[in-house]
Amino acid sequence: MSAGQSGARMGSQSEDAKERRRDIRIDVSFPITVEVEKTGERTPAVVENVSLCGVLLRTEVELPMQSRVHLEIKLGDAPVLKIPAFVVRTTGAQSYGTSFGELSEQDADRLMELTAQCLRSAAPAPWFLG
Repeated sequence: MSAGQSGARMGSQSEDAKERRRDIRIDVSFPITVEVEKTGERTPAVVENVSLCGVLLRTEVELPMQSRVHLEIKLGDAPVLKIPAFVVRTTGAQSYGTSFGELSEQDADRLMELTAQCLRSAAPAPWFLG
């Protein structure tokens, strides 16, 4: 592959990344549990923002890049919302960008409902780890 081809390919990857980041992100703060699929390790985390393509989360455990994880969200007596995702970037110390794997329309609706509840609440959100 020539240098020109490599540059063009890198440019398109950069454009793809920019395209993915155009989704509206909603700043929120609520606890979740992250399960690393390969090891089964479960760790608490805090979601910092959410979009229909992924979440930015903070955790005290190092998450390997490109690892498949499950984001578990629990609100009150509702069933746990378990969303498969991939770690796609690190944005600082223990802060990770994720991209949803398979997000059904029903799960996307539920995620947005939970996010809206968190935003509407003037009191601390009733989220807890599942």
